[in-house]
Amino acid sequence: MTSSSMTAELPASGRRRDDPAGTGRRPASLTAGTGDALGQSLELDADASACMSALAALDPVRRSETEVAPDVHQLLDTWVDGPAYVRNRRFDVLAANKRARALAPMYEPGHNLARDMFLSSEVRQLLAE
Repeated sequence: MTSSSMTAELPASGRRRDDPAGTGRRPASLTAGTGDALGQSLELDADASACMSALAALDPVRRSETEVAPDVHQLLDTWVDGPAYVRNRRFDVLAANKRARALAPMYEPGHNLARDMFLSSEVRQLLAE
């Protein structure tokens, strides 16, 4: 084996060839039929194969980071014993019950907890105690 046969050829951009946009996903043309091929190899019937194809889909249906499911809103509304809120990974408040909103303005949906912690004098007074 020569050293030239052992080297990998990487694109100049540092991105994979099957991901030219840099999205971290493979194009649909490369993954199309994955569920069908797997279904055939597992000898699945048409319904099971269709389910497998759905599972192999590129973009599963997900809620955005700003949406809260209606059942979570309902849970917050019935949670009356204490303050409760829902936040995303960026510390944006997405939903809160009445007690949380009454406790501090930072729990109002749309506020960013990290930003309010540093920039809101009301929040600093609340947390100073």
